[in-house]
Amino acid sequence: MRGANGQITNFTSGYVNAGLLEFAGIQAQIDYNFDLPWNAGNLAARAQYLDTQKLMSQVGSASPESLAGELSGVGNSKSKGTIDLLYSKEAFSWDWQGIFVGRTNFNNQNLPTTVNVFGVGNWWVINSTLEYNFSPTFSMQFILNNVFNKLPPFPALAGAQGNFTPATSQYFEGVIGRSMLLGARWKAF
Repeated sequence: MRGANGQITNFTSGYVNAGLLEFAGIQAQIDYNFDLPWNAGNLAARAQYLDTQKLMSQVGSASPESLAGELSGVGNSKSKGTIDLLYSKEAFSWDWQGIFVGRTNFNNQNLPTTVNVFGVGNWWVINSTLEYNFSPTFSMQFILNNVFNKLPPFPALAGAQGNFTPATSQYFEGVIGRSMLLGARWKAF
């Protein structure tokens, strides 16, 4: 709205939702927990898996873009999963975790005649945590991430046309390399 002198005196804009993100996938989880014989402790196992069937993005009137399994967009493998094995006995626990990232394309729009390398293959990284509860209020943890110092799959970092953010996010443990953390937790009643 303009005033008598032609200057803007008021501005009103309606809200327009011009973005779309559609997701469809299959998620599964299995948990199993049992006591070991001879009072040797307890073993808990957990497996989780996500199979992204559809991840479609559209902004405004642009053509929809399929991002499932594409590294250059948001760094999203179609298949991801974790496996955890947790051993515990009294105040001590030891966790082994495997993280799986399925194969990923650099760009879902690439054709067999446009590039020599389409993406990267499956990738695993293993993490481990030792914990000891000294009392109900005090515990310590030693965390070893990327136990085997596994690098990101080649050429994950080079294949995103200079945009390293998606690859760095998806393969963070591999980019950082083996890392150790020592933590203490104290709770007041």
